[in-house]
Amino acid sequence: MLFVFALVLAVSGIHGDDTPKPCCFSFQHTAKLTNSGMSIFSGMPFPIDGWQMLTSDWDKQMLFTEVHSKEADPKTGEPVNVINKMLFDYNDKRKYTIDADGKCVKEPITVPMMKPCVPENATLVSTVTLGGKSSIKANIWEFTTPESNTVNKMIVAADDCTPLAFSQYGSFAADASGYGGLSQLTFLYTDYQPTTDVSLLSIPEGTKCYPPGKVGDEL
Repeated sequence: MLFVFALVLAVSGIHGDDTPKPCCFSFQHTAKLTNSGMSIFSGMPFPIDGWQMLTSDWDKQMLFTEVHSKEADPKTGEPVNVINKMLFDYNDKRKYTIDADGKCVKEPITVPMMKPCVPENATLVSTVTLGGKSSIKANIWEFTTPESNTVNKMIVAADDCTPLAFSQYGSFAADASGYGGLSQLTFLYTDYQPTTDVSLLSIPEGTKCYPPGKVGDEL
């Protein structure tokens, strides 16, 4: 009888519970993100179309992104490519934005850095297979952001939690520049690497940054 009981335990241990569990990807990583979506500010819709190079370090609480976006030219209304470099310093709760002309604007960050994980309270939506002949098994998770009423969906590889896509929608409070409203964004991850370029996680030497609309008055 004891032998049978031990055998049952052994078999149970072999099979186990194969239900996907929330997971984390690398705390230091780089990736190219293709993003699209729509934001509504003061009743006006603004399409979001572009891509960005991301460098993130959870341990240092720093995140850098070089954003390439299409925006309407204020004079002609024609779409133009705009490049902004953004450094998020979650230690000092400051966001620094440097435009193509080298002008730097800094403003407060009101939310904590998002941990590179599927939260423990996330709900598993489904497990899917992406692709055809060359395919990858992935898990789709859904969760809300505690600091707001935004809903997030994250797709990660089933075998190692590599991020594949991230979608977020909801309302966002206005930041120091006055922007806030409804927004929906979808990011596709490519060229993901579990490394960071430390040189990007600081403001270039000699750069002076100012509050929005107050060049000359340091924050």
